[in-house]
Parts: sequence; C-alpha cells; structure tokens
Amino acid sequence: MQWAKLPYYYAMIAIAAFTVWATYRIKHSKFGLGLRAISKDEIKAESAGIDTRFYKVMAFALSAFFVGMTGAVWGEYLTYLRPNIFLLILVSANLVLMSILGGKGTIAGPVVGAILIVALNEFFVATMGASEINILGTGLVMAVGLIFFPLGLIGTLAKKGKLPRVLNWD
Repeated sequence: MQWAKLPYYYAMIAIAAFTVWATYRIKHSKFGLGLRAISKDEIKAESAGIDTRFYKVMAFALSAFFVGMTGAVWGEYLTYLRPNIFLLILVSANLVLMSILGGKGTIAGPVVGAILIVALNEFFVATMGASEINILGTGLVMAVGLIFFPLGLIGTLAKKGKLPRVLNWD
C-alpha cells in the first residue's frame, strides 16, 4: 500500500460523511420542505409563496459545492485534469445509476447504490475481464434490479415496510 494515497482516502471519507450529514440536515429543514414542494408541483409551490427560482438556484449551488469539493480532492489525487476524463459516458451514467438503484429522494439510497454499483462493476471486471461484457453484466443486473425495485432498493423496501433500521436515515 502506498502511504501517500492515505490522506486522499480520508479526505474522501470525510467529504462523503459531511455530504450525507448535510443532506439529512437540508432534507429536515424549511429549505428541504420547499424543495420537496417544488418537486411535487412547482406551480402550487409558487402560489404558496415559495420563491422557486431562489430554491432551484440554491439547490444547484449546493450540488455544485459538494461535487466541487470532491472534484478538487480527486484532481489533486490525479495531479492533472483533462476534459476527456469527464466526457466518458460511463462515468456520468454510473453517477445517475447509483442514485436510481439505491432510491432517489432518500438519503441512504445513493450511498447503497454507489456501494452496489462499484461492487458489481469490480465483480464483473474480475470475472469477465475489462471489456464491454462487464458493462453488459452490470446493465442486466441494473435492469433486473429496477424491475423488482422500481423505487430503488431503499425506496421499495421502505414502501413495503421491510427497510432495516440501520438504513432508515430519513
């Protein structure tokens, strides 16, 4: 193990923990209530007195803040950044799939989704090699998972009342 990489590992763990904590705090605040109202029906939220433009801009800024913190640490770890790193469709698709598989609108969902996607990807790369076949395997598991868990893993288990207490972060 290279000890030089250890600070980046702890920095990413700290950012992840801070992001989950901040997400919980935002979800249970007046701001989070406003965002959920906008998500349900923007016109009704606007007529109820919520400044939807402000809320949307703040949500975008907060999202950029968390992604920016992570990107700064990752860029320092890589020691260089090129635009084509971020143009890979698989990277962008994985980020969205993590939230969908885990359960969008939940706090634990993206965390569980990220763990599952990375574990499945590593398993398929180890068994099928680093080719397009591993992407097909991950895609098939995703499709089957979304058929049986349409609200994501956390969302569907919560709706059925079978969510373990350790994953009930909402």
